[in-house]
Amino acid sequence: MGRPADQACHTRPVRLRRIQIEGFRAIRRLDLELDDLTAVIGENGFGRTSLLDALMSCLGAGTAVLAFAADDFHAPPPPEAPVDRIRIVLTFIETRPGERRATPALAAALVGPDGAGLAMLQVEATRGDEGPGPCAVTFCAPDGAPLRPQPPPEALAALRERCPAVVLRAGRYFVGPTRAPGAPVPLTADLELEHQVLHAYAKLAHGWDLTAPDMQAGVAAARQIVARVAERLAARAQPRTTRLLEALAQAPGARGPVAPGTLHALGGAAQGLAALLLLGGLFRANGAPDALGDADPILVIEDPEANLHPVVAANVSRLIDALPVQRLVTTNSGDLLASIPLWSLRRAVREADGVRVFQVARRALSVDEQRRVGYHVRANRADALFARCWLLVEGETEFWLVPELARILGYDLPSEGVRVVEFAQCGVEPLVKLAQALGIAWHLLADGDEAGRRYAARARELAAPGVEAGVTLLEHQDVEHCFFAHGFEDVFLSASGIKPRPSRRGGPPRGPAPTKVIARAIDERGKPRLALEVLEALSARGLDAVPPPLRALVEGAVRLARG
Repeated sequence: MGRPADQACHTRPVRLRRIQIEGFRAIRRLDLELDDLTAVIGENGFGRTSLLDALMSCLGAGTAVLAFAADDFHAPPPPEAPVDRIRIVLTFIETRPGERRATPALAAALVGPDGAGLAMLQVEATRGDEGPGPCAVTFCAPDGAPLRPQPPPEALAALRERCPAVVLRAGRYFVGPTRAPGAPVPLTADLELEHQVLHAYAKLAHGWDLTAPDMQAGVAAARQIVARVAERLAARAQPRTTRLLEALAQAPGARGPVAPGTLHALGGAAQGLAALLLLGGLFRANGAPDALGDADPILVIEDPEANLHPVVAANVSRLIDALPVQRLVTTNSGDLLASIPLWSLRRAVREADGVRVFQVARRALSVDEQRRVGYHVRANRADALFARCWLLVEGETEFWLVPELARILGYDLPSEGVRVVEFAQCGVEPLVKLAQALGIAWHLLADGDEAGRRYAARARELAAPGVEAGVTLLEHQDVEHCFFAHGFEDVFLSASGIKPRPSRRGGPPRGPAPTKVIARAIDERGKPRLALEVLEALSARGLDAVPPPLRALVEGAVRLARG
């Protein structure tokens, strides 16, 4: 997922670049930079829904009045008192010259040269004895100081009309452009079409059988909604929204463009269903096309993979990529993250004083490092991006052994947020750089041979100040020798078929050199099977038999994850 920035934004003259939130619902403080495509990940409770609701409160198409309720103010855990101020700052940037002439009402809010100006919108509300006061809306300069004089009210209206937010909450319900407070809900046949679309969407949690009657009804309803939208757009000559509709229909797998008043059949059952349901949710029959008009909407999609069959979810992610609008996606899907550029990823972590957002700078990794990380982590282990701590191990044996060692010690690494990642194919440097950029703690296990000492030394050099990290350098040349030296020589002797020789002086039998036994055992069993035999013996002997260096390794990684 993702295209070059110039290709994605050339049709959008104004783009939202930054969201700053203080004191709104679950968010004490958050500062989020946006690209043309931005994917936000984070554990439950960091404020994902609050982020989307804050954006909708300020930019929701059709919202006539900016206002907050009493329960919108952040309430931290006792004994702290609830905050008495909400502050939301949205920073927009121009992406091409001439927009000020095209939208004169917005010109007064833009600061800077034509084509590269900024518009900073600040929305504040305070809580008094009788509830929230009215919102104070201020346009500011890049340094945060209010503009003098303030732009007229038409500037705010023009900005919200130019960049409306449309939220799709996939898998639960769609939220299109919101109505003004107190506005009645029209009870029309169009509303019934929406219900049919949403019902079909919910059924996708159980598969995507197009022969089911309710699924056919949902697809038919989506087609009706889209056909009506296409007719209205063609009649009103709104090129930007028409391009959005056409891009959806021309996404990978589609068979043809949208002609005025029609929607051609899309190729592939999953592709067509995903396209129709996404279109049906985006262009709702209750006024969304009229609210969007010829705007450049910000499409906000919450968890597009929720309740979807994996095949349909994959097609939805491809459709999201095809949209020629700015997109903000929240997700818990490793498969979806695998197709998103690293620099579009934002990892949100709740801390004591607010939500901290981590991101990978565009030049943080070299082209070769991006390629290696893209294949080794994002393509094959994308779920690792959700972990709290990476336990970096050199090879296949450690990859199998360490999680089972943790289980014997009473730890479940996935539930602790620890992910074991082998680094031999990718290298230590790109993995450590990526972990630190995303705020993921890491602990490296290195063999005691010459290569392992180099890995450990480089990891210590890369450790950034203030980053939670650790290095375990084995005293022995590898993990097999570590187990051999800590009471498991019998497992290796049995696997190798080598029998100890009698002692010449009547003492205990003498075995051959450990290196010879281990090499023969690996030849006879192979590393994966040998690792399983060691684990079987370890399980039988109990946690006291875990070699002390490996026990310290597991406990150190768990401490990092919990910290």
